[in-house]
Amino acid sequence: MIMEGCFKSLVIIFILVIFSDSKRLRVRHKHRNRSTPPAPTLDLPPVLYSEQGRNITYLLGETVLLKCTVLGYKQGVHTVSWTRTTDRNLNPTALTFGSKVFIASSRISVYTEPLDTWVLKVQRVEAMDQGIYDCHLNYDKPVKMSLYLTVRVPKFTVLDGFGRNLNDQFYQEGSSLEICCQLDILPSFWNVTSLDELIIWSRKETNTSLINKPSEGISIHAESEGHGYVSRLAITQASVSDSGAYICSVPGYVNTTLTLSVFQDKVPAAMAASDSNDLWTNSLLSQS
Repeated sequence: MIMEGCFKSLVIIFILVIFSDSKRLRVRHKHRNRSTPPAPTLDLPPVLYSEQGRNITYLLGETVLLKCTVLGYKQGVHTVSWTRTTDRNLNPTALTFGSKVFIASSRISVYTEPLDTWVLKVQRVEAMDQGIYDCHLNYDKPVKMSLYLTVRVPKFTVLDGFGRNLNDQFYQEGSSLEICCQLDILPSFWNVTSLDELIIWSRKETNTSLINKPSEGISIHAESEGHGYVSRLAITQASVSDSGAYICSVPGYVNTTLTLSVFQDKVPAAMAASDSNDLWTNSLLSQS
């Protein structure tokens, strides 16, 4: 009887344990099925951004990279394009749309950096490339970001033998003269094979280059000066035939023109009324 009572007690305890576990499982299952509302999301509009700032400067001949980053870009929803406005053409010119280039120039291309940045590439930038470049994001509400590109063009300065700035030289026949052409900066990426041949002198009328020939009265000497370069053209026993327009240039990049006038005798009356008379007087004094 005692054994039978113990057995019944064990059965009752076992049933209570199973019932209790079953109830807990139902409660857990109930909580698991309870729907949890999704966390609210902010549908913010995309924003255009440039790590370079809005005003960008490159040197003549350099490769330009203009970057436009789309914060919040969605592939298949947003498209990016570039346009350009210059002083020569006030109407925006379409350059690219997506990965396609619309302008007939081998110097311009576009590519994307990982995820969300569009890069407009302009090779061998020219002075005429200066202007406003707009990055457009095309979607329901179009967005535009403007970047201003400045092209820094190295400057030529024409000097006389006394180191004064001018573009016109006046000398008496038979005198010796010197003209200097000074370049303020020489970019390291310019394709210059020899510094001795960096600045070229030529006669504009005949389109012929001048060569260093001291035996014939023509001497050309070049040297570095600070960040730039200077070339000196010296003519011994100048004659009237030496009069005319001269060009000093870095071929393919920059050039400037000056006028050289050699007279047989005294200064013309028209020149005497101008500031150039001082140059004429100094030139004569240098011979005495």
